[in-house]
Amino acid sequence: MLWSPFSWCIKEIGKTKGLYGLILTGTPKTNKTGSCLNFAWLYSTPLEREKAVSTISVFGSRLEESTLPAIIDESYTLISREDMQDPMKRCIYNKDTPSTKDKTNIQCTIDYLALGLPIFTMNEYEEFKNFITRRYHISYYPSSMVVDDETAKEFENEYAPEYEDSPLKALRHLGRAFADKIIPYIES
Repeated sequence: MLWSPFSWCIKEIGKTKGLYGLILTGTPKTNKTGSCLNFAWLYSTPLEREKAVSTISVFGSRLEESTLPAIIDESYTLISREDMQDPMKRCIYNKDTPSTKDKTNIQCTIDYLALGLPIFTMNEYEEFKNFITRRYHISYYPSSMVVDDETAKEFENEYAPEYEDSPLKALRHLGRAFADKIIPYIES
């Protein structure tokens, strides 16, 4: 996901090999969403999670908001829909992702800009379809990683991106170093 803030530029110049979305799946209470929020430290920008993504048009609008990763929480129902296959494929390598809206009984297709790459989190796990495994890295969180509510709150209080003195603030140097390496690649 280091690529995500630069994915639009990479798509624009046609060098999309190596771009992937991310799916974090597995046992509940394993801090999958917390892992996503820590990407904020890489580029010193707060990320927000969105639980209410239940339609393709909301998915498209989330990708269009920013070049930072779009966190789509509890997304099993959404990505298991047949009509989500094309938007999930296109948003990785293409500059837009199509969405069909039904406005007053008239179907219209809207192309949303796929500025950022998606990160899906979900508790359910099943065998993923081939198009997903080719375009997304899948990370499984097993039951051995379960944390209790108190530990999770403690972690959030100490490491949340809002806290200036968080030890994770040092990750911004990794983001800057990656930016220094990727910009000449994009320009070449």
